[in-house]
Amino acid sequence: MKVQDREQLLTEIARLYAIFEQNSDTERMQKARLFADKLMKQQFIIGFAGHFSSGKSTMINALTGETLLPSSPIPTSANIVTVRRTEEDEAVVRMQENKAIRFSGEYDFQTLKKLARSGDVRQIEIGHADSVLPEGVTVMDTPGVDSTDDAHRLSTESALHVADMVFYVMDYNHVQSELNFTFTRQLQKYTELYLIVNQIDKHRNEELAFDDFRQSVQEAFTAWGVEPAGIYYTSLKQPDAEGNDFPEVQALVHNAMEGWEQEAVPRAELTLKKLKDEHTAYLEEDKQERLDTFAAVLTAEEWEQREEIRQQHQELQKQLAVSSFSDWQRAFEQKRSELLNNANVTPYEVREALTAYMESLQPGFKVGLLFSGSKTEQERTRRREQLDHQLNEAVAKAINPHIRSLMKEQLRSVRLLTDEATLAIEDMNYRVPFDVIEQTIPKSTGATGTTVLNVADKITESIRRWFMQRTDSWKNEQEQAFDQLLADPDENSAKERRFEEKVFAIRTLEEIDDQIALVKRSLNAAQPSEIVQAKRRLETWESELEKSGSQGEEFHPAMLKEQEQPEEQTQQPEQEQLAPVDEENVIRQSLAAAELIQDIRGFSETAQYLQRKAEGLQEREFTVALFGAFSAGKSSFANALLGERVLPVSPNPMTAAINRIRPVTGDTPHETADVHLKTEAMLAADVRRSFEALGQPFTTLEDAYTQAAGILEKQSEEQQVHRSFIAAFQKGYPEFNQQLGDSIRTDRSGFAAYVAEEERSCFVESIDFYFDAPFTRSGVTLVDTPGADSINARHTGVAFDYIKNADAVLFITYYNHAFARADREFLIQLGRVKDAFEMDKMFFIVNAIDLAANDTERQEVITYVRNELQRFGIRFPRLSGVSSLQALEDREASGMAAFELEFHHFLEDELKSVAVRVLHETVENTVSRLGALIRQTESNLSRKEERLQELRELEQQVRSRFRSSPAAPLIREGERELEELLRYVQQRVFYRFGDFFKEAYNPSLFAKRPPREALPAALAELTGMLVFDLQQELRATGLRLMKFAERRLLDRFREDTNRLKELDADFSFTPYEPETGNVPEPGTPFRQTDYSGANRLFRGTKDFFERNGKERVRQSLEEQFVPDTEKFLQDEQQHLRMWLEQWIDREAEGLRHHLLVQSLETIESERTLLNEQEKLDSWKQRYQLLQQERMIKQ
Repeated sequence: MKVQDREQLLTEIARLYAIFEQNSDTERMQKARLFADKLMKQQFIIGFAGHFSSGKSTMINALTGETLLPSSPIPTSANIVTVRRTEEDEAVVRMQENKAIRFSGEYDFQTLKKLARSGDVRQIEIGHADSVLPEGVTVMDTPGVDSTDDAHRLSTESALHVADMVFYVMDYNHVQSELNFTFTRQLQKYTELYLIVNQIDKHRNEELAFDDFRQSVQEAFTAWGVEPAGIYYTSLKQPDAEGNDFPEVQALVHNAMEGWEQEAVPRAELTLKKLKDEHTAYLEEDKQERLDTFAAVLTAEEWEQREEIRQQHQELQKQLAVSSFSDWQRAFEQKRSELLNNANVTPYEVREALTAYMESLQPGFKVGLLFSGSKTEQERTRRREQLDHQLNEAVAKAINPHIRSLMKEQLRSVRLLTDEATLAIEDMNYRVPFDVIEQTIPKSTGATGTTVLNVADKITESIRRWFMQRTDSWKNEQEQAFDQLLADPDENSAKERRFEEKVFAIRTLEEIDDQIALVKRSLNAAQPSEIVQAKRRLETWESELEKSGSQGEEFHPAMLKEQEQPEEQTQQPEQEQLAPVDEENVIRQSLAAAELIQDIRGFSETAQYLQRKAEGLQEREFTVALFGAFSAGKSSFANALLGERVLPVSPNPMTAAINRIRPVTGDTPHETADVHLKTEAMLAADVRRSFEALGQPFTTLEDAYTQAAGILEKQSEEQQVHRSFIAAFQKGYPEFNQQLGDSIRTDRSGFAAYVAEEERSCFVESIDFYFDAPFTRSGVTLVDTPGADSINARHTGVAFDYIKNADAVLFITYYNHAFARADREFLIQLGRVKDAFEMDKMFFIVNAIDLAANDTERQEVITYVRNELQRFGIRFPRLSGVSSLQALEDREASGMAAFELEFHHFLEDELKSVAVRVLHETVENTVSRLGALIRQTESNLSRKEERLQELRELEQQVRSRFRSSPAAPLIREGERELEELLRYVQQRVFYRFGDFFKEAYNPSLFAKRPPREALPAALAELTGMLVFDLQQELRATGLRLMKFAERRLLDRFREDTNRLKELDADFSFTPYEPETGNVPEPGTPFRQTDYSGANRLFRGTKDFFERNGKERVRQSLEEQFVPDTEKFLQDEQQHLRMWLEQWIDREAEGLRHHLLVQSLETIESERTLLNEQEKLDSWKQRYQLLQQERMIKQ
């Protein structure tokens, strides 16, 4: 590029910068300055963007030939980093407050990496002497596009805007993310865009042909309107991976400078044009935003009729200026007087007719010689009629239309002019009777000019008085209507406010129109004064650039802040180690004891308990639930557990239904599946959710099916998830519409189809697949749930049920994926309820751990995940790193064997052993109780009557103690616990309100959609987050309340049994087992209130995000949500209290009956032996047999 061309371009950039600054367009200002820096430095910039841990930094390191950037599977830099070839190694770290830190010579790259992770850093510029980059090429790394920081987003977008080409890098397992689609759709508008699907070494052809995967990627981006210059598939880990395009990417970068100088000026001019167009669009968007903001005040039609709105406003102002009818009267009278005083009713024609008529009134007036009397009278009448005609003609011109207009205007001014009133005014007769003027005409004074003029004045005054009298009656008739008008001053004030808002909106929009017109002229026609100012600004920029290159404080180790790491907690609290118990022996002893004691009086209930528990252990099934976001690898992990590829695996989202992998039975052989289709109501709810997201209502499923084709024909890049669901629904509905609610038996291939094919899976509620493997053979049912980010709201409640009822919960996260919002919410929920369970049944898996470059990186990821889990309230997590992919080939190396060992220990030695130990203790107590009963009977035979009396007294004491239910104190304790649990729910929810608001009202939403669409969508998202969080809090509260009530009931059982044993030491009781209560599902808050008024505080995107206008909206919304939340929680507390009372009433009565019956049976057993001594020998024999059973395998 010639020096002259560069100077002209830079001057134009500086001139445009001033225009952008004048209009507060900070984004264009930033882009213009970056573009100026690029031209001044003569750079060719290749930008890299993408999610964190997608491999951007590693890709740049590979392209530059050295590890210059920190690369890690956990979040690293949140700043822009540039790399270029220089004569000497150097680095400049630019801090947030424009402070620069220089690294010169052979500096330590590890130190620079640490500094790159500092939150104080804005940009890092690295120069490397041995770089393989072509001369003049700068490679730029940007923060992850999934950053929630607005400043990071703006800096990333601005930096990429001036890049000559951009590579958007995606992790193989995270390609079909909506953020990828939306970000690249915007990115392609202002740069040459290439897509890179990285880490393709993860691909497995046996799961999906690589060509099919490549085609699915192409189709997905095309559906979103993304048309890149190229899509490349790369692997830096396995250079020989199938389809690896990394050499092509290297060639593309190295050849990027070809013809750069020839293209530099056209490229720069194109960039300037884009900046101008963007700024014009920015102003147009600002206008549209204002119009959208004013939409509730000013409609598009009213904007077109704005002059009429102004006029109506003026009329209303006139009306409101009149405070009473007397004021209105005086105003009318004043204007009427002005009108009548200025009316000329005696023009020349009237004066001529008046003169002639006055002459006819003189005594000597006579016409003709013959018959003069009658002729004279005829002439006088003619002249009289002529005067009457001329006078009323003059009145009709000078007064009548004006007085009518005045009357209508006066009514209009107070908004009383109706069609009826208009017609009444028009129909009024304003012809002046002749006798009104005749009395003013003298009969014998002559008809000189002076006399005629005097008479004319008198006639004018008479007409004025006549009109006043005539209109006074009309004026007085308006009082009643006027009183009605003033009856509601609030309504009038409200009208005035509405009109003021409309006029303000009109004035604001007109100002923007004028501003846009002025800016458009300025953008395309530079003024001499602008050129002068632009050159001054350019001199300042050049000076700043020169200083930035030479200045900067040399790095010193003291500048590196120590990063505070949360204290790592890895040790579980020590638990009491119990001696192992032989499960088979306990079951055998239990069944034998049950058979021996079942017909012994007082032991029948114990026998039933022993048999029921022993059979339960024999048939025991464990439910293990898998959770995690899509592409976390749940299905592949399930396959690793099963030892075979049972569930279909794909890098695309698949699990939309609940899949249960069950042990086989006689009726359900190996590799068969029962597919349970959604009911019509379930499907309708799911379809409605997607239709509503697209703003399309429907009445029935048939109606939805009919409309689906039309919806899909409309080309749209929005709501692709819902459009995909509707497409699947449309494709599969003809096949499944008659089978809704049914269950279908199929084989393994059919099972795979129902899981993987969306036109089938969208109709499926759940699938039971029966598979024989060591894992299921041990009685385990494996539940593969929809992703934590499932769009199906019904899955939220289902997920909580599995958290509550499953024997074990496994949460799967992917090695280099951040926790998404859905993951975070799920983990927060786990943290809420984890301590409510008697034992820790939650396991956390970092999948694809084989991606770690070494043991250090592996441990770094494990530590990071552990700290994140602790941040979500999950203390001492059971955390394992595995590779489900390797597990099918080498279980030891994959980490799967170590996990299975720990998990098997949990199932067998922790979970199952609890039930075995309880049953073992019950057998021991039963044998001891029978032996004590025999020994006590033998010792009491000598005092039989005395002992029988003691038993009667003991029975009375027992019956007295258990005469009433212990429910009342338990209910009172439960209510206090409920109050305590709910006390901080609202506080916790609104502690997160700011985060919810930030996520809902995010800049990307407003970048994709106009404010009139974005604002309701953001409010709906925010409301949904609050509803979800409140409902999750209440579900956790319900579970904790349930566990508290169960514990107190069991505490009461122990207290009562201890008291009973104080009465008789030989009392023994089987454990009381309360039925688990079905805690009511929480209601849905915020349904009855419209919160959209807060969105009317929106004054444009610029004001919202750059001038902190969002704080007004946030504060207004919080003030509205808080009282409604309080009311909702009060209602929910009442519902939970009612449920608690019913549950405790039932279970407390059950406990009372349990203890009473077993106590009385024990008493009756001894009484029977005392009265029927012949049974004693039989019971002794059974007791000896029981003792023998106890000795076997002891």
